[in-house]
Amino acid sequence: MEYSEIQNVKRGFFETELPIKSPLLLAPNLKEVVETIVGWPLQAVIPDQDFIYIWPAADERFCERVGAVVLREYSTASHPVTTELLRIDDDGIQALGNFA
Repeated sequence: MEYSEIQNVKRGFFETELPIKSPLLLAPNLKEVVETIVGWPLQAVIPDQDFIYIWPAADERFCERVGAVVLREYSTASHPVTTELLRIDDDGIQALGNFA
């Protein structure tokens, strides 16, 4: 798990040699891995199978900063996943809307 800060918001991403990163959001230990680095609960985008951004759900407006990136990555992806904005918490994964 890596992260960078943009306007005091930690944006997390996974650095791995695995060819597909999207299933990492379904890992049973996801909360353990990300909570101390990025926070919990999360918002996330997965425009391509090897492209994930996560950030604290408390920073709801951060999604405005990633919309253009999501649409670009989705439209050029060899294996697109979704343009939806997701919320991940103790109850699971919920779609909040999508970028159009």
